[in-house]
Amino acid sequence: MIKSVTIGGGFFLLLFTFILMFKVTYIDPDLKWVQAIEDFLLNWKSNSHTIQHQSSGSTGTPKTIEVTKQAMIVSAQRTNQFFKLNSNSTYLLAIPAKFIGGRMLLLRAYLNNAQVLACEPSLNPLLHIPNDIKIDFAAFTPAQLYEIVHNPVTKNRLMNIRISIIGGAPLSSELQNMVSHMPIEVYETYGMTETLSHIALRKAGTSHFIPVSKDIRLSVNEENCLIISDPELIGNQPIKTNDVVELNENQEFIWKGRADFVINSGGLKIHPEEIEKKLAEIPELSNRTFYLIGQKDELFGQIVVLKVEGPQIEDLDQKIKEKIEKNKCPKKIQFVPKLERTENGKILRK
Repeated sequence: MIKSVTIGGGFFLLLFTFILMFKVTYIDPDLKWVQAIEDFLLNWKSNSHTIQHQSSGSTGTPKTIEVTKQAMIVSAQRTNQFFKLNSNSTYLLAIPAKFIGGRMLLLRAYLNNAQVLACEPSLNPLLHIPNDIKIDFAAFTPAQLYEIVHNPVTKNRLMNIRISIIGGAPLSSELQNMVSHMPIEVYETYGMTETLSHIALRKAGTSHFIPVSKDIRLSVNEENCLIISDPELIGNQPIKTNDVVELNENQEFIWKGRADFVINSGGLKIHPEEIEKKLAEIPELSNRTFYLIGQKDELFGQIVVLKVEGPQIEDLDQKIKEKIEKNKCPKKIQFVPKLERTENGKILRK
């Protein structure tokens, strides 16, 4: 049963009576994004012991994954314990509830009998949030965080959020630098749909990802790709990722890039994400969306190509040479009006 109550200030309150204290407050509700929230919560309370999730398709073909609800509970409780969230906490849902990140945020609040404030998952969701609302936990994409901190109004509202996690793509150097100097806690997440959201977190301004639970066991293969073992979360079959990492004896790791994104240029193996971090330090690129890809070449096998969203930047090739080693610099720069993205905003590398 769902009881609907209208309250002041343009809010719409839904009180889910499955658990007495759990409630979702919608700001300016619209069926196109509210329906996904209601569908998930009703699905969660169904008799089925499993639930299906759709992967985003950012690194391959989107696929449907079926997991147990018990495994989702394990993941949600670990995050609640890591951040010491409880029934007095307020959660902000500003990402789509049709994907794993949004669903797990709802579940964390549900298990804690806590409150959720939900708004449309737009590029700058804090434009819809009142100035005086205090939030304990929120999740954003890097693109959302960028818009938030570059708008004076929403940057101030971000100060009212105690903990923010950022997922879907790596944080740029510029964003890390900005939020690490703010009096809030911002964490970059590491995880995927198969691991039911994140299994490790890295606080902005630090280098290493830290597992959210001691039950998570990490190792690497001969190519230094991360292997995740966690029977309680993912079953007895470890997940072998394509993420190249530097793992230390404390189970902490530095993410280097994806093995399937490696560009082999004349025998030199280049990890695009590693170079992209340095490119983001160039002022003219810091506020642009861009990425590196490999393009076939008769002489080198592959050459590095930089794709940049937006108008041309004068003398960009020279600025890049001042920042990047010569043999890793892009051989071509392509400016495009709009880069392709998945439905939940992740860049599609092509």
